[in-house]
Amino acid sequence: MVDRKNHLVLFDIGAVLLHLDFGRFYKTVAGLSSRYRTQESFKEAYASSRLESDFMKGLLKSDEFLDKLRELVDPKKDLSSEELKEIFSYRLGEPAQDVIELKKRLQHAGYRVGIFSNTTVLDFNFISARYPSVVDASAPSVYSFQNHSLKPEPKMYGLIKGFKSVTFVDDKESYLRTGIEQFGWNGILFTPFIDRSEAIRSVHNDTSKPQERFRIANSVEDLEDALRHFGIEI
Repeated sequence: MVDRKNHLVLFDIGAVLLHLDFGRFYKTVAGLSSRYRTQESFKEAYASSRLESDFMKGLLKSDEFLDKLRELVDPKKDLSSEELKEIFSYRLGEPAQDVIELKKRLQHAGYRVGIFSNTTVLDFNFISARYPSVVDASAPSVYSFQNHSLKPEPKMYGLIKGFKSVTFVDDKESYLRTGIEQFGWNGILFTPFIDRSEAIRSVHNDTSKPQERFRIANSVEDLEDALRHFGIEI
């Protein structure tokens, strides 16, 4: 049994607390742009541009990102910023209610619960307004766009301080490995909602698994079992 007030449980957002739908985003752009014949061709262009990862890291302001996205989609199209924001939001699906309920139960049980996410300011604003339960937390949360650092860079993990133990739930092995191997965290790989077409997977595609303090959860029930393995009772 862990000390509940001194054990932090961190959740990723995309593919953990929120479903992703990058296919809808790629398909929408391919359907309105004269530059791409297929959604696969836009997917490749978007991933290779690294626009999203730069925006996640806070290297681009929202207006700068939207200008670059407009140019990438089709400079001949007179797409407004609001139209581009809506199209960009298509990447985000519905909340994963079972995982959100589990997060709430952890909070009610006295554990500190935070969010640890690579995300953009536009996504954060969209989710906060439409799905506030996703980002509700009882402990300080760390977002990449606010800190100019992306998982799996150690700088982002070093912002988590003051806890005797940390358990981190994410859908990417490399993100978990930094926490486990460099910071002594526990890691749970959550697999049911993974979107293989997610753009940042083309950048962070290392799937080698940690050798210790690591569990795989292929369902919400598995996630509860993995939490119990690390001494977390809910």
